[in-house]
Amino acid sequence: MASSSNGKQVLLLPFGYRFFPSNDQVLHYLKQKILGGQLPSDIIPTIDVHGVDPDQLPLSEFKYGVAGEWFFFTTRPAGDLLTEDGYWLPEDLPTEIEVDKRIIGFKQFMAFYKGVFPHGTKSNWTIYEFRLNPDVLEADQADDEHDQADDEHTKPKVQNFVVCRIRNSDKFQETSEWFTNENEVLVASPENDSNEDQNHVNGY
Repeated sequence: MASSSNGKQVLLLPFGYRFFPSNDQVLHYLKQKILGGQLPSDIIPTIDVHGVDPDQLPLSEFKYGVAGEWFFFTTRPAGDLLTEDGYWLPEDLPTEIEVDKRIIGFKQFMAFYKGVFPHGTKSNWTIYEFRLNPDVLEADQADDEHDQADDEHTKPKVQNFVVCRIRNSDKFQETSEWFTNENEVLVASPENDSNEDQNHVNGY
C-alpha cells in the first residue's frame, strides 16, 4: 500500500495478482464505502454504470480484475435502466447472500439488450448488482454513540448505492484458467481468502 500526492491510499499489487472477491467480500467493500470506512482508493472506482451503453463505460479505470470482468461502485437510478442504444433488464429476482445464517445483502442478475425497450436483442454484457441489507447495517450500528444507519446521508446510500460486477462473455476468462499459470495469483478469491478478508466477512 502506498499514498498518492493527495493523501489517498493507492493499492499496489505485484505483477500477476488479480482481484476476484467472493460475494460476501464484495458486500464488505460496499459497506465500508457507504460508511466512509478505509478502502484502497482505486480498488473499485465509482462511475455511472447504468446511464451509458456498456461498451462506452470507462472500463480501464478498474485495473486489477480478471479478463472480461470489472467492478464499479454506482448509484442505481429509479425506474427503467435505459441507455442511448439499449437498456439493462433484470433476468431474475434478487438472490439473498448469507453469512452464518444472516442475510447480509442481495445480488441481482441483469443483461444488456440493444435496441428499443422492450424489443431489444440480448447482448454479451451482463451485470451482477450487489446491494447491502439495511437491517445488517442498522444492527451493526445500534450500539454506536452516533448511529450511522440513521444518518440522513447514509440511508439513501444503503438503498441506492451498489456494486456492479460487469462481465463481457466474449472476453471473460474463467477462474480456473488463472490457476493454470503459476505466475497468476488471485487476490481475495473465494478459494484463497486471507485471514484478514475472512475477518472482514465475519465482521457482519
